[in-house]
Amino acid sequence: MIASKFEFRSPKDVEEAVRLYREFQGEAVYLSGGTDLVPRMKLGLEKPKAVVDLKRIVPLTTVEDQGDWIRIGPLARIFDLKQNDLVREDFPVLEASLEATSCESLQMRGTIGGNLLQNSRCLFYNQSEFWRRSKGFCLKMGGESCNAIPGAKTCFANYCSDNAPALCTLSAEIEIFGPDGARRLNLDELYTNKAGKPFNLQPSTW
Repeated sequence: MIASKFEFRSPKDVEEAVRLYREFQGEAVYLSGGTDLVPRMKLGLEKPKAVVDLKRIVPLTTVEDQGDWIRIGPLARIFDLKQNDLVREDFPVLEASLEATSCESLQMRGTIGGNLLQNSRCLFYNQSEFWRRSKGFCLKMGGESCNAIPGAKTCFANYCSDNAPALCTLSAEIEIFGPDGARRLNLDELYTNKAGKPFNLQPSTW
């Protein structure tokens, strides 16, 4: 399977990343590790006009001791985090969740931010576009019922983050960037509890 054509941009800072999203009128996606996004693009679940690669924004990769907190950049890789002394010594529940995340080859690419922002999915949704069209679109794709539970009027797709439960248990907070600047909120406020639209985010916000 091959992704549709798109433009590739690589901003140097957060402000440029937000500006690029607006430049493409919301038809852009942010790329960190790509372990969730790239397969989705190949399946035709995402057809962006542009891919905005965040990997050049170095401050987003760091882990810092801030006294009562540790600050983890969203581009910190899963593999690096599970070996970080701050995480291992002070947050064993987070270390355990990182260890349980997929396999080491994907841990070396996947990021903590990407893990938290995985879209919800099911075996009927994560299929090729040809398969989905032949089956009939589900609620998450604009259809009239759930394909996983025939006739259901509620989406039953699953949210698959390995690390969100551990971080919510630790009362983690996140900082979100968007056109109106940055704001901070409790991690559990990020989630809507709605499988079809799992995140409480506005367009261009991340």
